[in-house]
Amino acid sequence: RKFGQWIPGTVERGSSAGPDGFVVRDLGVNLPESVVSHDKLCCTREEIAALEPSAEDALSSPTDDLVAILTDDYISVYVKNGEISKKPVISIPLMPNEKLVMAQWATDRYVDIWADRTKQYLHETRERAVPKAD
Repeated sequence: RKFGQWIPGTVERGSSAGPDGFVVRDLGVNLPESVVSHDKLCCTREEIAALEPSAEDALSSPTDDLVAILTDDYISVYVKNGEISKKPVISIPLMPNEKLVMAQWATDRYVDIWADRTKQYLHETRERAVPKAD
């Protein structure tokens, strides 16, 4: 990703490799909507930086009512109702080197899918966490 947008690239290894052993080169083309679905940022980089100076990336929901701001250490979600709220409604810490690889907003047809999968995940997690009595 580059700030606010999915960007196709190629991975190169060799003498110009970065600290991770590779470097990603931008292909210089835009991805079609059929690949990225929603890929529009509701606000400017300056507006994001005013809220979070260490922002590395940002995403906004298809309905422009939520903005997720990513730093090296966390993802913070802000409400947007005309303007972006001054404080996040939630901040989720990231593990070292954890990066965003995709985003899916729970809107339209995804709401029921997210609700079902969340129930399933919580049930499976609870089953693993609670020892069964013999």
